[in-house]
Amino acid sequence: MIEPFTIILTASFTLIGGVFLFILNNIFVIPIQELRKLIGVIGYHVFLSRSLVENIRIDDDISKDKLAEFEAATDKFKELSAKLRASVNIIPLYSFFRKIKILPGKKDLLEAAGSLSIISYSKYEHDKEKISKEIDNLFKRLKLDMYGE
Repeated sequence: MIEPFTIILTASFTLIGGVFLFILNNIFVIPIQELRKLIGVIGYHVFLSRSLVENIRIDDDISKDKLAEFEAATDKFKELSAKLRASVNIIPLYSFFRKIKILPGKKDLLEAAGSLSIISYSKYEHDKEKISKEIDNLFKRLKLDMYGE
């Protein structure tokens, strides 16, 4: 009589534990992984397009291919800025994960998103030094070590 009860109890606890882990995974783990992945994608795209964004001048006589590449890069920066701003509000208990150093601070993420926005408008900004400072600020805020420093 006790053995069937033990089997049912064990199966119930296993099922409840599995459902609990599934919920934790979907609420916490996946959004945190997506944010970390987004930070990596931002670092990749900014590093890849840095020289183009810093050195191109729209008012110069440039090829259509270079202009198309530049506009694609700035559009991507706008998109990444919006995704970064949205991701800040998705993760529950964000401050807890910030305190245990799993995630960067919200202020850093929002400032990084602001830097991405400024970089995305580089076709209207002719100050190469300002764009370079915004890129460096972006890397600093997201704690991206892109140059082995």
